[in-house]
Amino acid sequence: MFAATLDAGTGAFHVVNYLCALPGPRILHGRAVSRLMDRTIGHLRAGLGRESERNLALAMHFPVGWDPYFKTVMTVADVCAYSIRHYDHHRRQLTTRRAIDN
Repeated sequence: MFAATLDAGTGAFHVVNYLCALPGPRILHGRAVSRLMDRTIGHLRAGLGRESERNLALAMHFPVGWDPYFKTVMTVADVCAYSIRHYDHHRRQLTTRRAIDN
């Protein structure tokens, strides 16, 4: 039910997600983004390493309209794997854009 409610707001989510991302490059860029990302990934890895198999298997419904990598039901382990795919997706976008500009 919760995921269905979130799916109903997909259009608004995409608008807010886009608008919130616009000032990002003006605030953080270059080395600052790299340091923040390295620190965040380090914290995530440390936390993930402390999780039990039971906790990694916990699952819930996700709003599949929000992201092409979401599945109808995702476990904690799926969410961790999703974040890597999501990051790689955006990295490819940036790399492609840079190649087009050159």
